Amino acid sequence: MNAGITTAKVEMSGPKRDGLTRPLDYFYARAGLALPEFRVLTGAEVPPPFQQLLVHVNDMTPTLEEYYGDAIELRVLGRRRRGQEYWREVVLLLRGSGQPVEFGANRVLLDRFPAAARQAILDEGTPLGHIMRDYGVAHTCQPNAFLGMRADALMGATLQLRGQAEVYGRHNRLYGLDGLLLSEVVEILRPPAVEA
Repeated sequence: MNAGITTAKVEMSGPKRDGLTRPLDYFYARAGLALPEFRVLTGAEVPPPFQQLLVHVNDMTPTLEEYYGDAIELRVLGRRRRGQEYWREVVLLLRGSGQPVEFGANRVLLDRFPAAARQAILDEGTPLGHIMRDYGVAHTCQPNAFLGMRADALMGATLQLRGQAEVYGRHNRLYGLDGLLLSEVVEILRPPAVEA
């Protein structure tokens, strides 16, 4: 296990399924698609190497960078803005190879970020984990569900998978130190051993 990944104190808030795919479910509905059936898992049920990548209380971007030994870039696939809520569907890519490593979506509450960080989010060039670090946005990550599913056609195409690979992810909430929600995110990871 990578030394920089914190695995302690990952707690989930019960087995409820409501909201566990928000905000990704919005983008699926907008495209006229149904999300794949998913299983809610405990951290112990997430298989390796996904467990190392998902079952922790750290930001996903630096976790993936440490695991792959490469910088992560962001590509925004879809967006929605309503007042201070900004939703985006994204894929994270390794800078060196362009290989996708994560597909997902996040909902960001813009008014809870400093102005410069808010503008960086809206510029859509930088992953949220980097923005939080670069602008000193103190926060905690609180995963509340781990998910297992077979990739559908959209996930397969986005993550460059062959067939219906088994993928795993999490629903995570980021809170400021004042206890206010900053963002919620669904993070679905590409199987690290799968070749494009």
